Amino acid sequence: SGGESLRRKFFKRLGLEAREALDVFLNRAMDHQQKGVPSLQYFIRAFDGDETDVKREMDASKGQVRVMTVHGAKGLEAPVVILPDTTQTPNFKDTLISIGDGYYFKPSQSELPIALQESFEAAKAKQSQEQLRLLYVALTRAESRLVICGFQSGRSLDKPIEEGSWYDWMGQVFGGLKVQPFETPFGEGQVFGGPPDTAKAIEPIIHKPAIDIPSWALGPAAEEERIRKRLSPSHLLASADIDVTEPDTKIGLSPRLRGILIHKLLEILPTYEAGRRPEKAKAILSGYGQLSETEKEALLSEVFLVLDSPDFSFLWAENSRAEANLMGQIPISGEQLDFSAQIDRLCVQKDRVLIVDYKSNRRIPKSQDEIDPIYMGQMAAYRELVRTRYGDKDVMCGLLWTTEPEIMWLDGNKLDDALTKIGSLPTYDEDTDSLSL
Repeated sequence: SGGESLRRKFFKRLGLEAREALDVFLNRAMDHQQKGVPSLQYFIRAFDGDETDVKREMDASKGQVRVMTVHGAKGLEAPVVILPDTTQTPNFKDTLISIGDGYYFKPSQSELPIALQESFEAAKAKQSQEQLRLLYVALTRAESRLVICGFQSGRSLDKPIEEGSWYDWMGQVFGGLKVQPFETPFGEGQVFGGPPDTAKAIEPIIHKPAIDIPSWALGPAAEEERIRKRLSPSHLLASADIDVTEPDTKIGLSPRLRGILIHKLLEILPTYEAGRRPEKAKAILSGYGQLSETEKEALLSEVFLVLDSPDFSFLWAENSRAEANLMGQIPISGEQLDFSAQIDRLCVQKDRVLIVDYKSNRRIPKSQDEIDPIYMGQMAAYRELVRTRYGDKDVMCGLLWTTEPEIMWLDGNKLDDALTKIGSLPTYDEDTDSLSL
């Protein structure tokens, strides 16, 4: 009793910089004791596995001079920082030097074997790198002014600054910068960043006469010309004679959902290797919870009949793409009508372009005369759009019936007839919200 407390002994040995770390350790110990059954082994294991860093608060300047090591200054800043001992290099203090999977005791320089020379130099280089890291920490503590100085060690005046010291490194840096000499009570010094240059005289402001603002800049912009007539290829020449939405007699899916899923699978699966397609197809269908296993199997069977058929391998070649978006104007009956299209599969070959549209109807026409006019008008418009983009190539249009499967290549004359019928359709006038013939 009456002696120094253990806490005071810590401060006496390590300095007040140890306060934060010591407080954290004591708080951890109290927390361990209060929240569970105290166990030294468990506490050491938990503490050893904790990677929490204790960071010192950025103390505000209090008009004090603080003397500390570079390690203790981490996280702190001050308006003026002085590095008083930078002309010497630290002695190589490592006793054990690593070599391979083991260590050896450092011998004297004269007794160092040649076989250990490389590992010895590597250990010294590692220490030099650590000194440069500490130099960076020291340099970045200053807010506005940094003073780098040192003292002469020994009696020799030939080499007062050791090579590889902080002062030596900074001298090399300042040697390439704009520095100015100045006298100090201890001799000549160098300062970086001299007095500011004399400010140049401000040139008088010359007020230029105002310019006349054109009238078009003072009024609202003229309304842009809008597309007055437009048609959608997927709704051209619609007919009520053939029901294109007939129910699926094999599975209970609605025709619309069935068509959407078949188009989606044929769009995505060709981008994967053949071995991965079944797995990816099941993953896609798993997002539709209303599908039964029977419905999924029926859809996959139909889709893979198309994908695995060698007759359709050209559809998945590198020169083809899915869901090709095209937009443009096509001439019909002396007018330029605006069309936009999304083609299921567009194959650009050397001398021709192939347009293929997927159809999932259960009832397949036996000849082109039985094809619903809505399909003929759609493909005729697609053909004209593609011709505006690839005018130097022949364009062929085909319907791929997924239930067989087979491609029906459409006759060009029949597509021309469909295009003529499109020219007699009423067009939608956006300005008057009416149809015109």
